[in-house]
Amino acid sequence: MATQSLPYVTPEQYLEYDRNAEYKNEYYYGEIVCMAGGKPQHSLIAVNTSAELRDRLSGGSCRVYNSDLRVCLNKKISYVYPDVTVVCGPLNFVDDLEDTITNPKIAVEVLSPSTRNRDLGEKARLYWDVPSLSDLIFVEQDSIGIEHWHRASDSDWRRIVIKEPDGILKIASLNCEIPVSQLYLGAELPAVE
Repeated sequence: MATQSLPYVTPEQYLEYDRNAEYKNEYYYGEIVCMAGGKPQHSLIAVNTSAELRDRLSGGSCRVYNSDLRVCLNKKISYVYPDVTVVCGPLNFVDDLEDTITNPKIAVEVLSPSTRNRDLGEKARLYWDVPSLSDLIFVEQDSIGIEHWHRASDSDWRRIVIKEPDGILKIASLNCEIPVSQLYLGAELPAVE
């Protein structure tokens, strides 16, 4: 969740600041955005998603990372902390400090009221320009809802929306399927009418 912004800084200034900060910060077009912790529901859904992906990818070349992994979407414009990141093959780093990657395959963002507009707007557009990214998945935290974007070609993304608790999230690029109910396991959601 975003809490406050600082004045314009360069990407290099941002990286130095964030590497020494007590809290995580994202970077958009010269602005450092301090991130606050999410609600328990947000955390639960992120952990469930990580666990489901890890279980399906174990033994292969893909690895699942939590929200502590900084991802560079564009070296001059944006650095973010997805709730869940999948990387297949070796990690490609932005510099010699090896704490920021440039090659996510899958990014998952659990939507919060305070970050929703940025996540679904400008942040999504920045994700789509990352050459290694095959899937971008947004998961609602207060109701069942998944917006799954997958790369159909170099410049074309397709969107699938799942709102049914018995739906299946199909990630073709990883050859896996995840029941939506598993992502929301233990979550307190309003009754469906």
